[in-house]
Amino acid sequence: RGAIYLVNRGANSLSFSTYIVNMADKLNAKGDCRKSIEIVEDYIENNEYTSHDRAICANILACAYQKLGDIEKQKENLLISSIADLQSPVREYISLRQLAVLLFKEEISRTPISFSE
Repeated sequence: RGAIYLVNRGANSLSFSTYIVNMADKLNAKGDCRKSIEIVEDYIENNEYTSHDRAICANILACAYQKLGDIEKQKENLLISSIADLQSPVREYISLRQLAVLLFKEEISRTPISFSE
């Protein structure tokens, strides 16, 4: 854990956040979601970041939690990412769309569908 913020002290903040995002994304793709979560949460805890960076990190966490089957943590991070997206000058609303689809699917699965005439 200590290596992450030691590296950051001499690194450009933008390139370091890009490095963390790429590493976490690769870990998620390989199925090592717990390590991805650890890296991103450590970055968030020990570094300054923009609202755009926060949105990306929360989206990566949401992806990891989805793969682990933790839907509540997935929703929590999609919500954090959506709020950060809205605060960011970069208008990327992917998390908001993902959250809307997830909530819609949850509601559909709870609502009985009647095909009566």
